[in-house]
Amino acid sequence: MGNGDKYMIEFKKKIESLNDSREYKEFLSAEEDARKRYNTFKEIGRRERNIEIVKNMLKKKMDIKDISEITGLRVCK
Repeated sequence: MGNGDKYMIEFKKKIESLNDSREYKEFLSAEEDARKRYNTFKEIGRRERNIEIVKNMLKKKMDIKDISEITGLRVCK
């Protein structure tokens, strides 16, 4: 077995040990929660911006079907 193989075996053991660590799992969970919150706020901002764009288009008397095509938003009845 070469030195590279020994290094990879040791590396794998350390990674497996880290993955089993309670602290590491808690860190990943907190990081995932933060990412989800960020994406949620980003999506809310995107929706609010789309609403403002649609309002402006309606003020310009644009056709609802055209607005739907341009924005990718669907028309609800």
